[in-house]
Amino acid sequence: MPRGAFLKNSEWAIGLVVYTGIDSKIMLNAKIKKKPKIGRIEKYLARYVVLIFLAQLTISLLLTIMSFGVTDLSYV
Repeated sequence: MPRGAFLKNSEWAIGLVVYTGIDSKIMLNAKIKKKPKIGRIEKYLARYVVLIFLAQLTISLLLTIMSFGVTDLSYV
């Protein structure tokens, strides 16, 4: 349960803590900052998404350029 939340109409609850720390959304929102509230994992994933996109774009362009050199399509 997030900090400040209350459990109503129940005497007890079962919970599981998956992750706690400075990168949790509640902690990022608790700090007063002007820059975006992005965790380390999100920054890491964003960098790799860009790298994967650039790699796919490069491979696509390279294969497109190479396909113009192919004139014998008898194997298709």
